[in-house]
Amino acid sequence: MRGLTKWCTVAVAVVPACFMAAPAQGGYHSGNSLLDECNARYPDRAVRIMQEGVCTAYITGVTDSLENARQFCLTAGVQQTQQIDVVKNYLRAHPETRHYVAAPLVSEALKEKFPCN
Repeated sequence: MRGLTKWCTVAVAVVPACFMAAPAQGGYHSGNSLLDECNARYPDRAVRIMQEGVCTAYITGVTDSLENARQFCLTAGVQQTQQIDVVKNYLRAHPETRHYVAAPLVSEALKEKFPCN
């Protein structure tokens, strides 16, 4: 029993650290790369549309995957464009966190503006 208690104590201390924001590595989107795609200003229209599509798809995917987890609560009538604007504004307002993985930043932006009460 003593070994189980010790293991549980370690798990309680370590598991929350797994959910903290971490710098983006490998194939993960960072807040910087997401903001770049959302602010696509390429002279080539086709490339610009593609990058804006990546921005929209990423934010929508994160929103869809986390909404049922009650990370944030979108009220009736909140449009996709509003969600994207909220995320872009959050990333602009928090340059100190943009090197982190984008998905938790998207969640934090939406949680800040659409909290569950």
